[in-house]
Amino acid sequence: MIEGKPVTIPGAISFTVDSKHVNDLFEIQVFQPPPFPKAASDMGVKLPDAFRILYTLDANMGFASVVANTSILPGDPDGGPSEFLIVVGIGYPVDAGEESKVAVLRARDMTPPGTPEPPEMEMFMQMANGLEVGFGQADKFLQFLEDELDPLIRREFPCLQDKAGLFGFSYGGLFALYALFSRSPMFDRYIIGSPASVMEGDPILEYEERCWTRSRELNAEAYITLGSLERTSVLSGLQLLAANYDKLIARLEERKYKGLDWSAQEFENESHMSYVNLALSHGLRRLFPGQPGPVMNDVRN
Repeated sequence: MIEGKPVTIPGAISFTVDSKHVNDLFEIQVFQPPPFPKAASDMGVKLPDAFRILYTLDANMGFASVVANTSILPGDPDGGPSEFLIVVGIGYPVDAGEESKVAVLRARDMTPPGTPEPPEMEMFMQMANGLEVGFGQADKFLQFLEDELDPLIRREFPCLQDKAGLFGFSYGGLFALYALFSRSPMFDRYIIGSPASVMEGDPILEYEERCWTRSRELNAEAYITLGSLERTSVLSGLQLLAANYDKLIARLEERKYKGLDWSAQEFENESHMSYVNLALSHGLRRLFPGQPGPVMNDVRN
């Protein structure tokens, strides 16, 4: 067997945070764009002194891909560049061989109170050696982000004072909807991929109803997506997800919230598992547009 060294992401660090709200440990990964080489600086390519924050859920699986997108897209000369971001990934400190625990923990933290527990949870708990941590605790998780994590990040890293963005997919997308309809003071830009409303009686539209009743103003930007193959999935839960996505879009079209700038996109011939990066890259360019830099000039002209 070849012996190698661990792969690291330049500019990224990880540490744990013990949450009093959730009563559990989280593994936090933070990427800050590293300085450009001197030669690039001499050509006028410069990083800003401070950055907007993008929080991303499911960091155990997707942190590296989010960092890759946020690192590459600022240099896109054709699709529209995005701005440089500090990426904060939220995951769980699990040892090798304990990865099944993540499915149970994320279900606890990303499902709003009152969400019916799907039958698949029994299978996930068995795979995680009988781990039972509860369900429907997105309220506690949001408190952790607002009261404990965000102040820490802003204290330790060069962040703009602007509100942060949030990227969530599947259960992460469901949590992002919950944060949006809760009017979280922490976020104002949401990339919401295939929000996992996968049970009859899911209360996420009830949270929207409460939001609307409280105020017709909702100051945020949101980009909401679906993969077309979810409509015909072999999994009934994903078919229901697509049906509830349609209800959500119809609800937002009817409401016309003041201050809510939102758009939706369905990706043709893409499944729940295949289009995560498409949702992210489109969302970054829509919600975090950047300015073209000098390296985008055509040097052949």
